[in-house]
Amino acid sequence: MTIFFIFIAACLAAAVILINNTLEQTAKTDDYTSPINAGSIDQATLDRIKSLHSSAETPAEPQLAPGRINPFGE
Repeated sequence: MTIFFIFIAACLAAAVILINNTLEQTAKTDDYTSPINAGSIDQATLDRIKSLHSSAETPAEPQLAPGRINPFGE
């Protein structure tokens, strides 16, 4: 039984070491270049982005059609 637990602990230690080595090797490769070319944004898109509200602002109340009520409103 003791040999079994030692074997399991050794397998876990080896797995941790192998995963650590793999992560260190992939982190060292900084020569990656993206295949996506940088594009340009037209003025209409910039205006739409600027018109968006930030998450700190409270959103405006939704406008319902005339004669309709909000079933979720209190």
